[in-house]
Amino acid sequence: MTLGLGVCSSIEGNKLKLSTRKINPQPSPVVDIKSGKKVYKFKLSYDGSAEIVDPLDSNDPAVYSTSMLDIGDKIQGSSIDGWTEKVIKQGDIEVVNRTSTHKGSEIEIKCRFYAHVQTVHKHHAESEDVQKRHPEIIQVINPDLKNPF
Repeated sequence: MTLGLGVCSSIEGNKLKLSTRKINPQPSPVVDIKSGKKVYKFKLSYDGSAEIVDPLDSNDPAVYSTSMLDIGDKIQGSSIDGWTEKVIKQGDIEVVNRTSTHKGSEIEIKCRFYAHVQTVHKHHAESEDVQKRHPEIIQVINPDLKNPF
């Protein structure tokens, strides 16, 4: 299991678990430029995480060469976005207690997906405590993505 906290750290797989304070799915499909597939975009805000539950099949190549692909690989960030091949319906999103003061949203989606960190928890990722507890944290800059800023 690898934990990605850097900007553009990404994961791809066939089953995804999303956890955040708010999941913002886009109900209308768009065509992904890189894969050429019809996809449904989503965005996680307020401290999101995405984890691979089921990896890609061996004959199904990753869209981005820098994506993490193993079961349990996870990304975390202040903002995460990506796409799924099936629409995320609001009724499928489970509301859970994340903290004593805030509710959260979780969902597991069984379909091809891509997710990447758009905005990092800068102070969290750079803290000495996190670096000591998670030496496996990698910082990836995805060369296939254009800088949106």
